[in-house]
Amino acid sequence: MGAKITISFLCLVLLFTGLALTFNFTKPWYGLSAGDWGWVLISWAGDIAVVYLIIDFLLLREDRLRWREVKDKINEQIERTLIGIAIDIENVSGVSPVVTFLPLNEDKKAEQQAWRNAHIEKMTTFVNDISNIRDEVKRQDMLFKGVYGLLFAHRAESLAALHLRYSKFLDPRLVVLMMDLEDHLRLLDSDLAITRKKGLLSSWYEEDAYRELQALLRIVVQAIQAGQIKLWHELSDQP
Repeated sequence: MGAKITISFLCLVLLFTGLALTFNFTKPWYGLSAGDWGWVLISWAGDIAVVYLIIDFLLLREDRLRWREVKDKINEQIERTLIGIAIDIENVSGVSPVVTFLPLNEDKKAEQQAWRNAHIEKMTTFVNDISNIRDEVKRQDMLFKGVYGLLFAHRAESLAALHLRYSKFLDPRLVVLMMDLEDHLRLLDSDLAITRKKGLLSSWYEEDAYRELQALLRIVVQAIQAGQIKLWHELSDQP
């Protein structure tokens, strides 16, 4: 954005300079006269600046109009994609749903907040101790058998397609979140593929897969706390 502002400013300078010289609003500057090449070049630069600014304005206007038409749908798609990734990572890591009990006179919001706090606390426990993730993955005995197929690679591709196309319209913090998730999902997919081949380094890549799950879970927890990712029940409660 800073480079674009600088270019636009320079174009405006050339524009007014070119107009001044073209229509002889001022006397020749620095000894230039109407017949000099310097005069002509500066005048042409001003005319080119006019064309650039008009085209740039029209393109920006077209982009904004298109975004206005698809904004709600894209935001919904991003939201559901992030929630899906969060659920995938929780399930694979073995973060099972929590159960909370409140007095009967408590309202629904209090119940939801209690569930949210308990769920985040359990996720944080897994983030802080990788052995929890390792034990649950081994207990499930599915991750390294290819049960999830290309799920993580597909999730990464979905994120890449969204942020590459719409990043200039999105909150930069959301774009960073999407890029971080994409990177770790790709690394996790690579670790799983190499581990399944049972090569000499398969044990090292297996351990790295646990670390990638831990990193993904940490990103998810931080995003939930920051309000960037909603828990699944929060999505279903929307009107």
